[in-house]
Amino acid sequence: MILICSLILLFSFIYLLFSTIVIDIDTTMAYYSIRFGKLLQLLLLTAPPINTVELKIAFWRKRLKIRTNYFEKISTNYQSTNQSNRKTFTTQPNFTLNKVIGIVKSFKLTRCNIILDTGNMPLNGFLFPWFYLLSIKLNKVIGINFNGRNSCILQVKNSIAQMLWAYIKA
Repeated sequence: MILICSLILLFSFIYLLFSTIVIDIDTTMAYYSIRFGKLLQLLLLTAPPINTVELKIAFWRKRLKIRTNYFEKISTNYQSTNQSNRKTFTTQPNFTLNKVIGIVKSFKLTRCNIILDTGNMPLNGFLFPWFYLLSIKLNKVIGINFNGRNSCILQVKNSIAQMLWAYIKA
């Protein structure tokens, strides 16, 4: 029995390590999700009356309501306890700039459609050629418009194994 449980735990760890993590953001449809392969998905539904998080694991599905004041309560409690219990740490962070750049480069941007309007006409005019050159360089749709429409559709793929390899390699 212990062998079977340990094998199941080992296979789930290997699955999470090598499965593709897909982050989908679509502001036009208010769709935000994180998928770990085909079996695990976390979906944020931001309908105006009720904000919910939907968790899908294989064939099981669970919806959880998000209370907005819950996060505010956590942040105020954290600030009050953080100010009273200040400790100084002398250890240096283990991340260097090369490692962070390596991890960021391991992400694959598969879908990108960003349309931005800053609301400031001269700033939009200044940013228009830069965004045009960026869209040509990346071969993705990135642009400035002048009619007040903002939208962002992104899909980013990576895996934990690729991030660990980029961290070790850098």
